[in-house]
Amino acid sequence: MQDAVDLGNSVKITSHISDDSIKAIIAAADARLALGGSGAVSESIARLQSLNRIDPSRHQIVLSADIRKSEWLNQSGRYYESRSLSEKMLSNLGLSLTPSDIASFQQSAVCSMMKLGQRKQANQMAQEMMQSHLDDKQAVIEALFCAGKSQEAINLAIHTLDNPSQADTLLKLLQPDGRFPDVRPQYYRSVWSKLSAIPAVERAFLKNGRVLPEKFQLRKNAPLPSLMYNSSLAAVS
Repeated sequence: MQDAVDLGNSVKITSHISDDSIKAIIAAADARLALGGSGAVSESIARLQSLNRIDPSRHQIVLSADIRKSEWLNQSGRYYESRSLSEKMLSNLGLSLTPSDIASFQQSAVCSMMKLGQRKQANQMAQEMMQSHLDDKQAVIEALFCAGKSQEAINLAIHTLDNPSQADTLLKLLQPDGRFPDVRPQYYRSVWSKLSAIPAVERAFLKNGRVLPEKFQLRKNAPLPSLMYNSSLAAVS
């Protein structure tokens, strides 16, 4: 992982930067977070912020850096910065945001607004997500938890797990820590740990999924393993 950090940190940011170089910088930030230790979060945020000078309308890959940055700003207590970033991206009509991008920025905004005491705005946005972004169940469930709507989040998780065609992402997220590479902030990981401990969610999970063995570890971006599914559900590549 240190090699990935060093490689990404060696990339010079210029007006002619390539998407592959941007990916290397994002990978370096992820690797630094995975290594942990003193300064990991602040250093990763700083490296992602170095991409601020890149126009996301020309390099869509920068949006994934901004999504990561908004989440880690929340984790580090920089709620106003996180909310401002999310709102800036959501209001930029020049960007070709996908529904998943929109849901991710809205989820981050909901969490930051709640921390800033802006409960009414957070609840309104969480409700909008329920109506508009149900295809991105992960973002909606996390936003509902942030907004204090845990029962609605639980109900949505159970409904999603009951549908084999929609359950894939949640079957992965509800696995115990360490089964999949994950450098997301602790708050979001704790949402899925809490959900997995709820009996009704566990029952819904076991209808279509299995808990992976303790020693199982999957490399980043690898296909989801067939072992994660009950025999009635095929693996997704």
